[in-house]
Amino acid sequence: MSDHQEVIAPDQEEQAALTRDEVFEIRRRHRANIPDLHNGAYRRLWDRAISGRDLRAAIRGKCQDCMAWQVPEIKICTCVACPLFPYRITGRKIPRPAKSVSTPVETP
Repeated sequence: MSDHQEVIAPDQEEQAALTRDEVFEIRRRHRANIPDLHNGAYRRLWDRAISGRDLRAAIRGKCQDCMAWQVPEIKICTCVACPLFPYRITGRKIPRPAKSVSTPVETP
């Protein structure tokens, strides 16, 4: 037995061992739970996002999923720790940090 064995949590081990069919089934169940509102717009957005070809759809879809498919809630999201926070679609700009002003050093 080696001293440097990698420890894998049980849930990570199960995730690593998922077959393609299992991934498809998990995604199918998730899609079935998406509300069928606006003539299926949320499901179409999710389909575009899960395809991996539309980054904007992926961001918007994750924000909608996080906010229980309540689009107005995205605009008032306060989860600043979320890596998608600066990219969410709100119609308002995220304030940038103030730049520090440095004073030039004079040389004698």
